[in-house]
Amino acid sequence: MSTPNHIPLSTYRLQLNADFPFSSAIEQLDYLVRLGIGDLYLSPIMRAVAGSAHGYDVTDPTQVNPALGGQSGLRDLSEEARDQGLGILLDIVPNHMAATVENPSWEALLRDGPDAPEAGVFDVFWDPDGKIVLPILGDHYADVLERNELTVEEQDGDAKLGYFDHRFPINDGDASRAALGRYREAGSEEERQAALDSLVAAQHYRLSYWRTGSRAINYRRFFDINDLAAVRPEDDLAFEIVHGDLQSLIADGTISGLRIDHIDGLRRPEAYLERLQRYLSRLEASRCTSSSRRSYPATKSFRRNGRSTARPATTS
Repeated sequence: MSTPNHIPLSTYRLQLNADFPFSSAIEQLDYLVRLGIGDLYLSPIMRAVAGSAHGYDVTDPTQVNPALGGQSGLRDLSEEARDQGLGILLDIVPNHMAATVENPSWEALLRDGPDAPEAGVFDVFWDPDGKIVLPILGDHYADVLERNELTVEEQDGDAKLGYFDHRFPINDGDASRAALGRYREAGSEEERQAALDSLVAAQHYRLSYWRTGSRAINYRRFFDINDLAAVRPEDDLAFEIVHGDLQSLIADGTISGLRIDHIDGLRRPEAYLERLQRYLSRLEASRCTSSSRRSYPATKSFRRNGRSTARPATTS
């Protein structure tokens, strides 16, 4: 294995968000060069929850966040940085994604249940009846239903369950369609609530009171944050989704390195690094020969057999 051309010696972390997008980062380059910085270290740049101030609540790892300036804004930053001799080290999040319907993978899992292709992306221990527990209700389910806090919202032929700021997909199964039809045709409050109860029961998720549901929750989270669902990058589809847009960004030299967020939360961190190294090596082989920088992932340390281990993976 050969030594990579570029090892970061001095980095400066930039926290990107809608108030500090790629264009704002470009304005700081002259200052950073005067400081002696060799590489920009960017917070996560993939599409995140709307209004996210930090970017670690990723909703779509296959798309550079439009709120930051999108892929064109990132490439502008990369070109300006390269002109001043700076590389770009990018923070990526293979450990978790946002548990919201803003996340297409999470929405598909809630809609289609354990048979969904996306079911293997997240660490879910499905109930025997094929349901995932969502502890988001402010009270017991029966009380929430009685107070009419659950709603059905329809737009352009697409129906979703609503609970205050939460939205949940509705599957297309026979029981679900029948219950939705009864809800639409309900002539009384009692009929409407009964139909809504049947509609909720027909879904692949169980809405529960947050005080009791937190003990029954059956998906792995980032620490105890219900809104961040753990990802399984050992799954082929999960790996492809998590690293979706990196392929083009690495192949053309837009980014020169990676920092892996919370690698200690992965099931097999060393195996993940080895797979990522092979992935990067394949991209490296296809990179434009005009690029003077090479890609490398950098990692946090993780523990193995009681010892702290830091093992960066380099391209061959």
